[in-house]
Amino acid sequence: MFKLMMTFIACAALCACGGGGGGASGSSPSYIAPTVSPEVSSITPASQSQVPQTNNPVPISPGSNPSPLPTVLTPTFSGNDPNAIVSSSTTSYNLTWGTPDKTGSKYAALFPNPSSAQPTPLTYMGLKVTDVNGNGPTLYQPAPDILAAWNAGWTGSGVNVLMIDLYARISSCNNSSGNDCHAIRTSLITNEIAPGANLYGVTNYVNLNNAYGMNGVTGKALQNPVNIQVVNMSVDASTWGDSGSGVIPSNTQWISDLSQHALGNATWISVLNGTSSISNINQLSHALLVKSAGNDAIDAKYESTSYTLAHDASTANRLLIVGALNQNGSSAHPASLAWYSNIAGSDPSITSRFVLANGNVPYNTSQVMINGSIDNTSGIGTSYAAPIVAGYSAIIMQKFPNLDAVKTSNIILDTARYDTLTCYPNCPVAVYGQGEASLSRALAPVGYLR
Repeated sequence: MFKLMMTFIACAALCACGGGGGGASGSSPSYIAPTVSPEVSSITPASQSQVPQTNNPVPISPGSNPSPLPTVLTPTFSGNDPNAIVSSSTTSYNLTWGTPDKTGSKYAALFPNPSSAQPTPLTYMGLKVTDVNGNGPTLYQPAPDILAAWNAGWTGSGVNVLMIDLYARISSCNNSSGNDCHAIRTSLITNEIAPGANLYGVTNYVNLNNAYGMNGVTGKALQNPVNIQVVNMSVDASTWGDSGSGVIPSNTQWISDLSQHALGNATWISVLNGTSSISNINQLSHALLVKSAGNDAIDAKYESTSYTLAHDASTANRLLIVGALNQNGSSAHPASLAWYSNIAGSDPSITSRFVLANGNVPYNTSQVMINGSIDNTSGIGTSYAAPIVAGYSAIIMQKFPNLDAVKTSNIILDTARYDTLTCYPNCPVAVYGQGEASLSRALAPVGYLR
């Protein structure tokens, strides 16, 4: 094994007490930094953050209707959440519960209203997220099933999530000057969904080695190895521009694009299957992989990194590819496919791993400042849907700590739903994949597992 050095940083966590949000203290909620320090080094495949560049609606081609589901696993006793091992003749899921986070209700108390001002500024990699007056930002309330999970103690506590993004640029992150703060947004989203999880970061740019920790400290290596359970990849590698144009490349263009990005995508595979390694980052070959689908309003197979991950045996069965919705869906208020989002498409290797989530940042961009500048971006993209699913993954892994990445990803796929979408009851799999990821179902999955 050779060692491939990547820029590494630790990310802030929404904490109800010290130590990254996993404790049981009765102190008031606050946002504080974990004690881990970053390491400076570099890697990377050439990638772009997945944020659409235009706002023009585009047509979505219809696909086939959903196929009937296979027979689902059922327990020998009643209930969707048995706190036990559930088995069939071919497979089993150890759904024995882990330890609830006693501070979960304190996280929920931070969001009493649809828009809730946070008590203090948030800090990610040393950069502050505030309102326009420098106080804590106002964030949109998470979906009801997330609040319910927190109140039950399922916050992602103790689960380590690696965010792959543009961290190497954050020292000069300033939206008004064109240096996008993408990495801060994706970190904030996963943090809001799974406030008990521990977040870490790796930059996805080549030869950039500026790393920032919670307090702006640079150049210090991690003191102890970290085992990663979930990886979020809000990046892409394609030449189509993330424009939401809906222009389908020709076969010649697609082959050329795959060739152009082959080396970078091979690097991703090497890192994620453990052939290459990152100092003090362990277990990437066993981590659940969450990948944003892309923002060209075309078949997701045309984004070369998604295609590569879905077709490599070392990554395919622990991969989730995430498209974007215009909002959180519910039966009463169903969501639509976002105009820019890539669709599940015609490749079964991608369609079978494709789910959907809200593609909006959880705040009014005109009222939030990142690193001292108004966040004047569009605030939409599959980049912002993927971190939601990464947060779900962390919560599920906390509740069911005996599940590996493969079975955790299968639970998310099996419990995804169409009845929260405007297309229901006729949702083409080629567009919507397996449906909207559902945290509530995934936390009580018996009756849905195939």
